[in-house]
Amino acid sequence: MLLPLRLRRRRPGRHRVQSLKLHVSNYVGKEGEPLLRWLVEVDTTIAARRIFDDPSKVAFAMSCLGGRARSWAYGRRLTDATCSGTYAEFKEELRQAFEPPENEFRSRKRRESLLRQLTHRTRSPLSRSKP
Repeated sequence: MLLPLRLRRRRPGRHRVQSLKLHVSNYVGKEGEPLLRWLVEVDTTIAARRIFDDPSKVAFAMSCLGGRARSWAYGRRLTDATCSGTYAEFKEELRQAFEPPENEFRSRKRRESLLRQLTHRTRSPLSRSKP
């Protein structure tokens, strides 16, 4: 005889794993707002809530956007429903749209400076050892 669901007892040792409800601050895309920190928050919450498929990850991340970032994301979705097919693609597109370009410029300048220093150091001993 089958009992109604409310009267059935759970089997001992079988526990339902609950997902955590974590709060994620909205990312609005204003200048100086740390995108990387927000992405870490979203990734942590996605893992805690046990969201596994890419469309759900993208939808969750989009729900945590505000201001310019929200307009950008939903505007892209309106023009192309297949944009940001994977969560990784969504994050990369978000970085390209909202990370300051001067960060890339500064990194490139820093790499060039380090390369010049290294080149100078490696040439200096050779030039001194010539007869």
